[in-house]
Amino acid sequence: MGHCWTGTFQDYHEHILQGYDILNLTNMCTGAHGIIVVYDVTDRESFRAVDNWMADVDKFASESAIKLLVANKADADEKRKVSLQEGKDLAAHYNVKFMETSAKTAQNVMEAFSTLAREIKGKVMPKKKTVTTPSASGIVRCNNEL
Repeated sequence: MGHCWTGTFQDYHEHILQGYDILNLTNMCTGAHGIIVVYDVTDRESFRAVDNWMADVDKFASESAIKLLVANKADADEKRKVSLQEGKDLAAHYNVKFMETSAKTAQNVMEAFSTLAREIKGKVMPKKKTVTTPSASGIVRCNNEL
């Protein structure tokens, strides 16, 4: 079973930068198989904060942790301050997957978690390998866990 930890830029990141809650961030990131960094498309400051979050994730999380960049409030086109292309470009800069979501309409919310879970499963689960073994009647093929 997985565990989800959350934090928000507005309430949390300034304390981390000041060192007040560095232990909590370390505990959240240590051993994490996957991390979702979320910003608000209607708030350019939250988009700018992604660089700080990614630096913290790189500092405290395992190098093998799967990262996903999520732009939230995709339903708020009239208030949008960060374009879809800017989000894609930032994700490409960090070499992470990207998607836009809307918590209000549930657009892509399940897909974000499913994508992260699939990526983690693909990395953590043992790979299947076909092993060939000779027998009296010919070659027998069977799947074994590595």
